[in-house]
Amino acid sequence: MSKSTVISLDQQLAVVTGGGAGIGLAHARALANAGARVAIVDLPASGTRTKSLAAELADELNGEGAHALAVDLDLSSVEAGREAIRKAQDFFSSPVSILVNNAGITSKTDFMDIKDQELSRLFGVHVFAYLGAIQECLGAMRDQNFGRVINTVSEVAFGSRFGDGGVTYAAAKAAVWSMTLTIASQCENSGVTVNAISPGALTGMSAQLLSEPGAQSIDLDPKYVAQVGVWLASDLAHDVNGKIVHVAGPNVREYIGMKRTNGTPLVQRITSECGFSTQLSV
Repeated sequence: MSKSTVISLDQQLAVVTGGGAGIGLAHARALANAGARVAIVDLPASGTRTKSLAAELADELNGEGAHALAVDLDLSSVEAGREAIRKAQDFFSSPVSILVNNAGITSKTDFMDIKDQELSRLFGVHVFAYLGAIQECLGAMRDQNFGRVINTVSEVAFGSRFGDGGVTYAAAKAAVWSMTLTIASQCENSGVTVNAISPGALTGMSAQLLSEPGAQSIDLDPKYVAQVGVWLASDLAHDVNGKIVHVAGPNVREYIGMKRTNGTPLVQRITSECGFSTQLSV
């Protein structure tokens, strides 16, 4: 994005899940700075905290002249995702036109030991709540011929770097990846786009991984991820649908699907050793 490019999301209603800290906070702030009204969804206050992270950020943004709402909600189910959208729409009396599904948790349990409850919560936050939020706002987006869904995925879906507990996290992110592409295909030519960002950013969740020697050779401020999020939410990206973008600092890359490929050494070996006489051309 050129430094001279100014994006306006004036009066668009955006929902950011997991918006109280890290990448979600950066998304919420960037959207508000672009003129959007923002609903920040995150966990309720707990322990010694008297105010949630979402409420603190909403107060800060409102104090700066933005229009922000804190939605204190445990996002771990389809219904919770739907409720987040309803609360935002009821408060602002407007349909959601921008959805940033960013909430996420990790598991530190070896995948050989993980039990149903922990696995259900992991998928609840990453998959079920994402789906519920999309379900609740997609109809109105289609009716108004405009909508932006931006999911958060991770390249660990193709090989975890988070230890044994990352196996289940990777599986959840792979499900979001697949869901993004499939829903995007159902939204072609509707004015609604569905894309995902695979972020490389320094946050509380990634701090341990990125503190390893040599891990930080570039500026991994979450603001870069949020800048791409604003771009995807804007009219500039009206023709971008079903795309997965990796953003690590100012470095941007695009993932180009998983294409079936003929004639590789493995294909030739299987064809020969299984006694197949022909190969498909598609």
